[in-house]
Amino acid sequence: MLAKEKEEAQQRKQEEEARKEAEKIRQQQIADSLKQVAQEKARQEAEEEARRKAAEDAQQKAASDSLKKIEAEKARLEAERKAQLLKQEMEEGEKRRKEEKAKLAQLELEKQAKQEEEKRLAEERRKAEEEAKVQAEIEKQQRIQKEIEERRAKAMADRLQQKQESQNVADELSKLKDEYPLGKTTEDLEKYGLKITRTIVVNEKVIKVYLKVTHQWGETFYFKNSQSISKNLYDIELKKL
Repeated sequence: MLAKEKEEAQQRKQEEEARKEAEKIRQQQIADSLKQVAQEKARQEAEEEARRKAAEDAQQKAASDSLKKIEAEKARLEAERKAQLLKQEMEEGEKRRKEEKAKLAQLELEKQAKQEEEKRLAEERRKAEEEAKVQAEIEKQQRIQKEIEERRAKAMADRLQQKQESQNVADELSKLKDEYPLGKTTEDLEKYGLKITRTIVVNEKVIKVYLKVTHQWGETFYFKNSQSISKNLYDIELKKL
């Protein structure tokens, strides 16, 4: 009885192992099948991607070719437009050159006429200037004669005036000789808004009076016996005294 049970147990064990092996084989077959399916799917997807990419490339090439054709047509039209513009510019340039040539010819005629007119006017001006010079010379001689007469009369009046002034100065100096001692006397005065430094030099033969007159605005003048002198001469002569 025990041997039979043991045999049955052994059989069941073998059957379980066989079942497990069969399940393992079945699972492996399933995995291989899934792997094949995945590989087939990947192959199909790769083929689809390749077809899609080929279609896109073909589309892009067609678009590029179409764009090139459009650009080529635009370039052709632009070249035609530029050629037309160049032709128009050349025609207009030729027209302008003809107009300028005609204008220059007209200007040359006007220039010649103007030169002739200027020559005529210049000749008239020359004659008028010669006549004016003759008249001016006559008037100049008349003025010169008049000025000579006026200067002669003025010179006579000036000599009389100088003679009178000299006499007045001589009289004034003579009075100063009586009022001031021999030697040099310096005195400062303020009169009519002026600052005056007066230096009187008296000796036996002559008397000299030097004045330094400063105005309120700052200007200074120098005199010797009522005659205006420079500052330099004033300083030199006073230094010698």
